[in-house]
Amino acid sequence: MTSVNNWIDNFLKDMSEKQGCSDNTRAAYRSDLVQYSHYLQTKESVSSWDKVTDVQTAKFIYWLKDRQESPATLARKAVSIRRFHRFLIRNHLLERDPSVMIDAPRITPKPPLILTVGEVERLLEKPRHSDKPNWRDAAMLELLYATGMRATELINLKRGDLNLELGFVRCRTGRGRERVVPVGEPAKQVLGRYLEESERNGSEIRSDQPLFPNRRNARMTRQSVWKMMKTYAQQTGLRSGLSPETLRNSLIAHLFERGADPESVDELMGRSASAGSRRFPLRRKETLRQMYGHCHPRARFKNQ
Repeated sequence: MTSVNNWIDNFLKDMSEKQGCSDNTRAAYRSDLVQYSHYLQTKESVSSWDKVTDVQTAKFIYWLKDRQESPATLARKAVSIRRFHRFLIRNHLLERDPSVMIDAPRITPKPPLILTVGEVERLLEKPRHSDKPNWRDAAMLELLYATGMRATELINLKRGDLNLELGFVRCRTGRGRERVVPVGEPAKQVLGRYLEESERNGSEIRSDQPLFPNRRNARMTRQSVWKMMKTYAQQTGLRSGLSPETLRNSLIAHLFERGADPESVDELMGRSASAGSRRFPLRRKETLRQMYGHCHPRARFKNQ
C-alpha cells in the first residue's frame, strides 16, 4: 500500500502532539495498524488506503475473531482502526469512513483490584525484611504508594526530582505534565536509607541520573517494575495480578475512605477534574498537603 508507514507515522505523531498520548499507547496503536495494513495487503490485495471498503474492514475483525483474540483486544483494535480512518478523512485521503460498520464487542471494565491497608503494609515491608534487604525495591514500593504515581512516572524520576528535606517529589506524566507530590515520613526514611546504601556501595546517584537505576546504572523498564512487584506479592502471599496500578487504585480507595475530597485526590494523582468534583464545586477543597496529612494511611507528618 502506498506510503503505509508514512501515514501510520503521521497519525501517531498527530496523536502525540495534539492528544499527548504516552509511548505505550503509541506502541499499541502502531502494532494494531501495522497488523491491519498487512492483512489488507496480503488477504484483500488492497493497494492504497483510499481503496479500503467497509466489507474489508469488517472481514479483518472477523479474521481476528477466528484467531480467538480476546474481546478486549478486538475492542482496542477497533478503536485504533476507527481513529486512524478518521485521521485519513481529516487529511483528505478518504472521502468516507470504511470503519463505521465494525462490529466489535463492548467491554465492561472489571472492578480494580484493591488491597487493604494491612495488605499494602505487608507488601511494602517485605523487601527490607530479609537476610539481605533490598533498599532500592523497598524505596520504589514506598514511593508508589506514597504518591500514587504510575510505573512510567516512577522509572522516569531523576535524583534531582526528590527533595527529602522538604518532603516532596516532582514527577512527570507520559503526556509531559508535571506535578509536585508530598512524601510521608515512612517513605522518606526508606528513600534516605536507599540513598545512603547507594553511596556506601560506591554508586552515588547524581541529580541528573535515574533515581532507581538497574544493574547497568540505566533507567529501569516498566516490565522490571511489574516483575519486582509480582515477586514480593508472591513472597507475601497476596492475591495474584498485582501491579503498580494496584497500589495506585488502593491509595485512591484509602484516601476516599478517610474523607479526602475528590479535587485533592485528582491533584495528587495527576488527573483532570473528575465527575465528582465537577458535580460538587462548592465542597471545600483542602490543600494537597492538608489532604495528604489527614487521609494518607502512611503520611505521618504534621501539616504546616
